[in-house]
Amino acid sequence: MKEKIALYSLGIGIFVLGSVIYDHLVHGEAIQLGRLWLAVLLLPVLGYFIWLRWDWAPNEGRKRFKRERQAANEFRQKVEAEKAAVAQRDPQ
Repeated sequence: MKEKIALYSLGIGIFVLGSVIYDHLVHGEAIQLGRLWLAVLLLPVLGYFIWLRWDWAPNEGRKRFKRERQAANEFRQKVEAEKAAVAQRDPQ
């Protein structure tokens, strides 16, 4: 559990640090250490909430999401195959 929370927190931290650096370099805003410190304090909390959402979700919900994603991919492949078949028959 702790490893996943740390991993999610690290991902959020990289995003926050990137946005702070982006604001500093592109917009010329000064780096506000107060906001950076607040972000560091909130990272474990946000990582924990993400862990709760994905790891304690019911298995059926996760399986349904996976089935829906697979169905969408199969449909997309079918449409692409039909487009390719039409393009081969009608080379205009």
